[in-house]
Amino acid sequence: MQIVALILLLPALALSQTPEPIDINDLLTTVFQILDDNSDNHIARHEIDIFFQQHDENFDGLIEKNEFIDAVNAHSTGTNPAHVQLIYNIYPFLDIDSDNFVDHHDLDQLYLRADADKNGQVTLPEFEVFLTQLLFAHGFDKYYEEN
Repeated sequence: MQIVALILLLPALALSQTPEPIDINDLLTTVFQILDDNSDNHIARHEIDIFFQQHDENFDGLIEKNEFIDAVNAHSTGTNPAHVQLIYNIYPFLDIDSDNFVDHHDLDQLYLRADADKNGQVTLPEFEVFLTQLLFAHGFDKYYEEN
């Protein structure tokens, strides 16, 4: 009887556990470096387009969830699996207009928000603030590990 009760409780116990915290700064730096195509320490809007074109597998001008997952997987060799899972879960929040895909309109809106000083370039500090705010606004702060 005790074994049956334990088996019945396992799913509830698994769901109740808080996710392991991750080093969010490491994650943000990695994503920034991937997007900074020419490695000049800032992301220009056209670099986002380069990334977009590389991962729009069916060339329809949209990044569907499966293409996003493929893009994350393509850049995640040797990456902490918790980082990869966190990035998978960000997809819905990149879809600004909630039309079930990420397109250039969504990217324009995200870029404008990230470019805090509106100089046409997103620096690592701007990117860190933007993405951290995005994560925290959507409940991802439970993953955050203070350094």
